[in-house]
Amino acid sequence: MKYDLERARLAVEYLISTQYFPQRVKGLRHAVRKPRALPYSGEAEPLNELLVIGRQNEQAMENLISVAQYKRGAQSRGEYQRRFMKQQRDRWAKAVQLEERLFGKKLSLDERNILTREVQATWMEERDAYIEMRAAQQKIQFGTDASFEDRHMFIDQFWDRKDKELDAMLNESPAQSHHIRRKKRTVVVKENNKDGAMQQAFKKLIDRPK
Repeated sequence: MKYDLERARLAVEYLISTQYFPQRVKGLRHAVRKPRALPYSGEAEPLNELLVIGRQNEQAMENLISVAQYKRGAQSRGEYQRRFMKQQRDRWAKAVQLEERLFGKKLSLDERNILTREVQATWMEERDAYIEMRAAQQKIQFGTDASFEDRHMFIDQFWDRKDKELDAMLNESPAQSHHIRRKKRTVVVKENNKDGAMQQAFKKLIDRPK
């Protein structure tokens, strides 16, 4: 079997570190059955070497995927939690910064706590909706239900999008500042034409000179 050992090592390292592990594995298993296709580029380019291996011996490719999966599972859960909480604190700080810039004043501790709770509740709703949307897309594309790992990947994707959204809002000019809180809906009840005519007639009656 012919392949580049160093590129295979880089491919495994990429699979260990990428937040898109389930998506990449599915892509590899699909592409390996297409002769000569080498679809990966950029940071994911070493994955092409796994396809070179897989087209000669598909089980060898699966073995390398299993190595990456094992090493991913061996990562400290505590380390992941610490990193996630730091990222959340950074997001909350950006939300406070946006709110302060919008209103031109520093928020008190109580105001920051209220804002954080409101924003977090909104983000959780958006996250859940995003997960369900991506799961539905996967069902259509691959015909399979989203696994635990798939949903974990969708969560990472959502927060990555949220970080980019917050950074973009912070880079806008103050005049373009947006509310970070959920917008409240305003319900406008249209006046019934008949009732409006009656009110006008009644007003004329009571305003009539005595």
